[in-house]
Amino acid sequence: MSRKFAGLALIGAVVLPTGASAQVVAVANANPATTAAYWTATRLGGAKPMQLPVGIASRRDERMVAPVGQPLSFPGQPPTLRALPDYNNVLFTPVRRALELPATEPLLAHPSLGLRFTSARMVPDDVAALGAEALFPHALNGQLFFKVPAGAAFPKGHYVCSATVQRRRVITTAGHCVSDGRGTLFKHFVFVPALRNGVGPFGAWTWAFLVVATEWHLGGGGVPNAQDVATIELNDIEGKAVGDLTGTAGAGVSLLLDGQHVTMNGYPCNIDNCSKMHRNDAQVSAVVSSNTVIGGSDMRGGASGGGWFINWGQYGAGQPSAGANMLVGVTSYGPGSPSSFFLGASTLDGRYFNGSDGVLDLVCAHRAGNC
Repeated sequence: MSRKFAGLALIGAVVLPTGASAQVVAVANANPATTAAYWTATRLGGAKPMQLPVGIASRRDERMVAPVGQPLSFPGQPPTLRALPDYNNVLFTPVRRALELPATEPLLAHPSLGLRFTSARMVPDDVAALGAEALFPHALNGQLFFKVPAGAAFPKGHYVCSATVQRRRVITTAGHCVSDGRGTLFKHFVFVPALRNGVGPFGAWTWAFLVVATEWHLGGGGVPNAQDVATIELNDIEGKAVGDLTGTAGAGVSLLLDGQHVTMNGYPCNIDNCSKMHRNDAQVSAVVSSNTVIGGSDMRGGASGGGWFINWGQYGAGQPSAGANMLVGVTSYGPGSPSSFFLGASTLDGRYFNGSDGVLDLVCAHRAGNC
């Protein structure tokens, strides 16, 4: 079995800008070799979906005012290297799980709030067999594997979330995919972009450095949460960064507002056994005083941390490219009932990216060339 993992360079001490430690928690991986050795095929295949924190589908009637910080944005970028995906890189055989069937037909809408949505595989099977999932922008999506240690607020064990390639060496995911929200960080993070049925066409990438907003890490674990978001720097493989091969997402800061149309991406374990990319399109509604929005969805556990995008996809001739594939949020919470259909996301705002001490800024500054 071929199992490509990132290199084993050690990461030095963490230095944060003045005052940044009050907004974020940052930690470096002192031994990536341990992470690479830890993830056997059995552990990867048996990883459970990180369950979505349970929230309430409430919304406000008036338009949401702009969140923290002025709107900033940058577009997604295609890969800089032409790499042939390795479809023989079998990392594990997925464990078959019982489907979490809803008690009622979703009808592509939340029954009480009318949060309409469409939901389908990101790429049809026949097209995926031709390699479409490994092309930009689909390849920006991937799965994040990690270990929850004893003593955390969640049961210890191996879990999986969704994540997005945000910058050259950086992925973005949910805060609850790296921390229990009560001060305990998880361990042994490894990211597999464009994963499908246990095959990692671009390899498995170990973590080097992570940053999580204190709103989540020390917030008590409740939702809605104003910034349930984290970024992770990944080690290179054979001198290449993950974004060189997959491309990178853009970002839209303070742009996830009431009424915005978004594409929610992820690997939900209630659909296709966590093994295939899924997309969900919806118009979102703001939630009162929490810096979050909700949108209709039938995705559940495993979709945590998946990207919410505006202008998802490949633009046609004549369309301006400045707003393409901009990440504006990540999946943060969902319903407790199998007959309720919505997801919630924290709005990425100035605490995420402000050019100085945001969650993305600090991981970008940690190593030259990260962004």
